[in-house]
Amino acid sequence: MRMLAMPVPSIHFIFALDMLVFEALYVFEKPAPFRISSIQKGEPMRPAIYPLLEDIIAVDGKGGTRFRGRLDQRYKASPPFRGLLHRVTMLWAVPQLVVAGGTLAGIVIADHELAYTVCVSDLQDVIDDE
Repeated sequence: MRMLAMPVPSIHFIFALDMLVFEALYVFEKPAPFRISSIQKGEPMRPAIYPLLEDIIAVDGKGGTRFRGRLDQRYKASPPFRGLLHRVTMLWAVPQLVVAGGTLAGIVIADHELAYTVCVSDLQDVIDDE
């Protein structure tokens, strides 16, 4: 029963760890290990939220290549904007990791039926929002 409650915290852990790894590359000024959206392999890493922002607005928001170009110009020209993207990334990744850890702890500590109910109801909320 506890295994059925694992999808929600697992997804949170995956996304949070992914963002934290990319953010660590940005903070330690490491080059991109592979192409990430429009960031070419070997270019300096950008905050982890940058590719998400770029792709969601350029593709889903129909901003296209014009948006990508303007975002790139803004990123290169504005240190406060770069700092903002770093802070927003941390604001997304760290709480997501805390929520995933808390949910996982709840699954392990709580009665197995309660753990299943809480996690499945969280998943149902996500499905209903779509």
